Amino acid sequence: MTALLRGLCSASEGNLKRTYSTPSKRHKAFLGPAIDGVFLKGPPEEVLKNKEFLRVPMLVGVVNHEFVWIMAQFFAPPGWVEGMERQSVVSVMDMFFPAYDSGGNELIVEEYLQHAKNPEDIRDAFTEILGDMVLVLPTLKVMRYHRGPISEEDEEFSRIAMAYMANFARIGSPNGPGLVEWTPFDHTESYLNLGLEQTVGQRLKQNRSHFLNIVLPQKLSTHQTANEEL
Repeated sequence: MTALLRGLCSASEGNLKRTYSTPSKRHKAFLGPAIDGVFLKGPPEEVLKNKEFLRVPMLVGVVNHEFVWIMAQFFAPPGWVEGMERQSVVSVMDMFFPAYDSGGNELIVEEYLQHAKNPEDIRDAFTEILGDMVLVLPTLKVMRYHRGPISEEDEEFSRIAMAYMANFARIGSPNGPGLVEWTPFDHTESYLNLGLEQTVGQRLKQNRSHFLNIVLPQKLSTHQTANEEL
């Protein structure tokens, strides 16, 4: 660590800028968890699959620009705010998601850019891709593990329990008089759009989730099989 700090302190401003300002295949962004064996005892998805977490009520939400406009300043090419080219998007994707850089990132970019008509559209698709893959879709995955089957008996019990816990409900629930109801995340996957007007939707990013979780692995498998046959 001391040697690393000495190296950083002795580096010139120009070298640091060249190292960190231009995305390339030499740069890889690590977005994985730190598994310490105490707080996080294993890979997060395994913890979720095994239900090794506290069953407590929680509010979870995402915004429509979940990743970029700040973070992209460090990774996107200069002038990206005015618009982007397709290859620039692929280059940043290869940096963030090296597991897909053998063709998977090209498929992802193709999916998101299919309606892009100009550099501004490509820029907007770029922000959506990174937001979806870094935060939105992982958030939905966590919520799907966290939910449980709801039976009529469970619903009846919850009504009885809430009658006993009225004070807790007033403090811990997001709902109240005059507000559109924010329902728990269950098998319907309903969610609340927060804005000047509140609306309820279902299955957030369903098409993107289906592509990244189902279609993309199938295409990659087909591509790999074809390469092996060659």
